Amino acid sequence: MTQKIVVTSDRTTPVSVRASDTELVVDAGVHISTASTSLIATGAATDCAFYINGELLAGSGYAVTFGDGGVTDSDSLFVVGKTGRIHGTSGGMEIRSGGLELVNHGTIEAGQTTLSIGGAATKVTNNGLLASSAGVAVKASGKGETLINNGSISAAAIALVLARSRARSSSAAATTISTAPRARSPAASKAAGATTSMSSATLRRRSSNWRRRARISSSRASASHSAPMSST
Repeated sequence: MTQKIVVTSDRTTPVSVRASDTELVVDAGVHISTASTSLIATGAATDCAFYINGELLAGSGYAVTFGDGGVTDSDSLFVVGKTGRIHGTSGGMEIRSGGLELVNHGTIEAGQTTLSIGGAATKVTNNGLLASSAGVAVKASGKGETLINNGSISAAAIALVLARSRARSSSAAATTISTAPRARSPAASKAAGATTSMSSATLRRRSSNWRRRARISSSRASASHSAPMSST
């Protein structure tokens, strides 16, 4: 039976999710502001779901840590709603387990690395903002990663780093992946420009289970992910 955790009020201590088959909901308007990591979901847990409609604010380290490098398929879902915001002074989210589907409709931002993805076959769909003020927006080092960008990805240094050849990305034509402009020669500036955009495409299809979870996340997103809740 699924264990449900609903955060309905502000707090200054981290939220911990370590057991399998757990659902976490952070209500809209709720602030979880901590000195270090705000959401600790490390370990070998599988079949978890996270719905962030409020704010996770971390003073150091990553605001969210998820999974364990030894887990190849966590079969988990992480949704940041339209009112959701994850902010880390240093890092945004560190994804260690494989098989996580991350859907962002809100904001995930950090001073350095916004998304650090080490787990294999992670699927990221960005409909909101991924931003790094001084570092890398997305760093994917696992095998078979997928990034679909329908929103904005920006960074002061490098917007996107794909460390393995099997990592793939796509971006809607109307949106941009950008970095802060650097000094260039006129010829180089004309050729490269300050902003890079890529044509829309869906580059990777996962299993029927992912498609099922994608439909679930889409339907819950339309309601700003205010899942049925019971206060704790």
